[in-house]
Amino acid sequence: MDKINIQRKIKILFLPAFSCHDKVAHAGGQTCNYYLNNFYQDSDFEIGFAVISIDTNTDYINMKTQYKLAKDFSIIIKAHSLKRYYYSLISRIYSHFLAYSNSKWLITSLIYKDFIKKTVKNVKKVWYPDLVILDWTQVNLWAKIVKKSLPKSKIISFEQDVSFLRINRKYPTKKKVQETFKSEEIKALEFADLVIVSNQKDKS
Repeated sequence: MDKINIQRKIKILFLPAFSCHDKVAHAGGQTCNYYLNNFYQDSDFEIGFAVISIDTNTDYINMKTQYKLAKDFSIIIKAHSLKRYYYSLISRIYSHFLAYSNSKWLITSLIYKDFIKKTVKNVKKVWYPDLVILDWTQVNLWAKIVKKSLPKSKIISFEQDVSFLRINRKYPTKKKVQETFKSEEIKALEFADLVIVSNQKDKS
């Protein structure tokens, strides 16, 4: 009897900073959706995704509807919950005060740190991905958490906008802020197996 060759599907976990779907308004979401949709339509891959969102967010609702066959590990916060107000308050504190000592808080927040930490912990229990795709700097800055929790997974960091260039433009006279953020961004990306940027300027 001939042996049957059953190829295991490759598991890909998408962790974008923002929800994406066919009708998303911003260019970054359209780019994210292009890659997510192509893998989702390919029978060689099994797709999971997670975003952090409030329950009334239409972009998340549309994403969940469009990718209903994917595994959804999203963290959903009720719009009027104490948790949402806590995250909002703590993020403002970090961006206004802790950013003086570490400028990464100008881009990311405790919300994204907790999101990445909780998501990879939950995923690891039930669905170990072969590949994790991090999209946008807000989550790329926490690539170390992904590598530590999912050491067997390959990591791709997609930089929609290399953020230290944005920091340089926004704070042209604050060299320490520029240097600290660039160091944090590069250090985080070193945990990725592959870094993809959207244009030649960002690559250089």
